[in-house]
Amino acid sequence: MTAPTDVATDVATGDATVPGPVLRQVLVALEAAGVHWVVLRGRAQLAAPGHDVDLLLAAADLPRAEDVIFALGGVALPRRLHPWHRMYLLGPGAGGRILLDVVTEITFNRSLRVTSGIEDDVLARRWWDGTVHVLQPSDLFWTVLLHCLLDKQAFSPNRRAELLASVDELVPGSPGECCYTRLSPDGPAADEVVRLVASADWPALVDVGEDLVRRLQEADGATSYPPVAAAGSSARPWTTARGRVRSVLAGAYPHVWRRLGLGATPRAVAAAERAGVDVGGVRVVRRPLLCTAVLSVEPEDAELLRLGLRCDGFVPVGAGWHRMSATGLERVVVRSTRSIGEDSEQGGDMTVIRTARETPRRGNGARNRLVVSFSGLDGAGKTRQIDALVTALEARHPVDLRWLPFRIWPQGLLNRLPADFRSRLGPRRTTTPSPGRHRPRAASGAGTPQRTRGVLWRCIGTLAAVSGGMSLRREARPAGTGVLVLDRYRLDAIVKLQFWYPDVPGRWLAGVVNALAPAPDVEFLLRVDPEVAYARKPEQWSVDQLARQSRLYDGLAADRPEVVVLDAQARPDELAAAVWTHVERVLDGH
Repeated sequence: MTAPTDVATDVATGDATVPGPVLRQVLVALEAAGVHWVVLRGRAQLAAPGHDVDLLLAAADLPRAEDVIFALGGVALPRRLHPWHRMYLLGPGAGGRILLDVVTEITFNRSLRVTSGIEDDVLARRWWDGTVHVLQPSDLFWTVLLHCLLDKQAFSPNRRAELLASVDELVPGSPGECCYTRLSPDGPAADEVVRLVASADWPALVDVGEDLVRRLQEADGATSYPPVAAAGSSARPWTTARGRVRSVLAGAYPHVWRRLGLGATPRAVAAAERAGVDVGGVRVVRRPLLCTAVLSVEPEDAELLRLGLRCDGFVPVGAGWHRMSATGLERVVVRSTRSIGEDSEQGGDMTVIRTARETPRRGNGARNRLVVSFSGLDGAGKTRQIDALVTALEARHPVDLRWLPFRIWPQGLLNRLPADFRSRLGPRRTTTPSPGRHRPRAASGAGTPQRTRGVLWRCIGTLAAVSGGMSLRREARPAGTGVLVLDRYRLDAIVKLQFWYPDVPGRWLAGVVNALAPAPDVEFLLRVDPEVAYARKPEQWSVDQLARQSRLYDGLAADRPEVVVLDAQARPDELAAAVWTHVERVLDGH
């Protein structure tokens, strides 16, 4: 089945499965923007009030999708319980309001974070059912089944109906079936699980799910979460007063969110259109009271764009253009599209995913030393590229090479702390539950221990980030002239912190490290497939752990337009040539 030109085509009035007007408007806009999306589950309840809309998006299309949602008045909700989910609230009034639950990766179980790796396959195999994009029956069956087994350990009536409707259309060897077989090598075989679904033996399937989660917890050493209170339980999570406060905060949140400019639409794009400039690419980074738009234009159009920005109220300050708006400061950075093309030609078959910044940052105060950092997974080939760069530089410039593994500083002081507390400050952090940790609690204090643990871990994670950032600051301090090459730096430290402390907001940890460790002049990220990295260095991390770290690296790079992301699976000589091109460009302007 092929996708139509308009998602609203053939929509029958009164059909309970047809998206409502707000959702239909969103899906039409996503389709028009070229976003690859598919409904994960709940197809039959799209028009029912009170149901979330679960969508899977291609990771590369998420920025465009967010621009579409924000332009339609959507609000992004906090990502607390499920960091890999993105929740968006759209529509005025209770009757037309919908909640989009968007993911770019199919991950199960909030404590274990079991990755499937089947996202690209299911998006490529999606079907058009006349109204929306839906999963191919085999993909729908296995994604819904794994969701019920790993996330819920329960089967709601809606999920049962979806499983039974697709069980007769299964195709052996689908990506979802392979994922189940990989996750449960010692459990029931895939055909046995299919037989249980076909016979509607839901209690047996619940047992399969509980056993699978238990075995994954034992293999991962993860801490299980206390069970959700059963329906009709006397425990009340909220008193009447707390419920009223929560309702007021929920109502005020969208207004505060918009006033902070977190959904701002850059005015610079409209200014470029009025000036008649063809913008080759737009990237928007939103922060509280700051919206940054990176525009890529042809060199001959750059001056016309600057004139358009000036006429629209933008003022040149430093390396960008700025203007105040009702939601804070809007910043525009203009990039040349030609430099991207030249870098791609220099790399041959290798893809240069992002170019270096045009104006190198000099850090705090003037200095006569260039700082270059290399980051990436273990097995990405950093050492080989660093050696090639050092060899090329040594004939022309003094070079200082430093290897910066993540350390918590001052280590001598921390060694005096109790061992139980010290183990929480690094990779050997204790994750197994202590005896009696999940004993039943009284209703009045049901949430207090969990909140207390959350505050404690945030403090511990912050201490580790401050210590690590101070260590990087001291070790990477420039001295003299020449080139300082860093083997591992800020990106690697942040990824390790986010990997060790998943219960602490990742942006908070990144902000602490970035505030303490000065930015390098050129920051390389060597991107490599986790399976390739594992084949090169299998001694420390598993493939799943490397995959999780790879997603953390990608998330950091997506928030930093200055990071140069290179394909580490390209030929080494082509990769070395691309590295040298970026470094030489900055050296010439240093």
